[in-house]
Amino acid sequence: MKTRAFIICACALIFLLCACGEPEPEMSPYRKVNDLSGVAMSVKKGTAKPAGAEVSLANANEKDCISGEFFAVERKYGDGWAIIDTLPAGDIAWRDIAYIIPGGGLLEMPIDWNYLYGELKPGRYRIVKEFYYTSGDGQPDRYYLTAEFKI
Repeated sequence: MKTRAFIICACALIFLLCACGEPEPEMSPYRKVNDLSGVAMSVKKGTAKPAGAEVSLANANEKDCISGEFFAVERKYGDGWAIIDTLPAGDIAWRDIAYIIPGGGLLEMPIDWNYLYGELKPGRYRIVKEFYYTSGDGQPDRYYLTAEFKI
């Protein structure tokens, strides 16, 4: 009788441990964002779809700034942002292309994340892009800008 009670309790404990849910996601490494004065990124209204979106990059500064192809998409998790797992398609490579956003100018670009993440489920997300801006010392400084959107 004690063995039967022990087995029932052990099974119940295993069930409860398995039913606790998914593990905590890995949180975003991008802590310092949107601190490039005069430059803003936004997702164009009505373009956010499960497979991609179109972003607008606006530069109100006098000098040009540069961005590349790299981007990351993160999902809102509690008070922070969590990394989304990429599809198991192998190594990820980015073309080394410079997109110049001229001083006082605007650049719009499509972002297709379907090949990287698959179609996103409904939720709150943000795109992270890397930017370079040359300040007074002549050396480009790296910044990260984000744009939030919902699916």
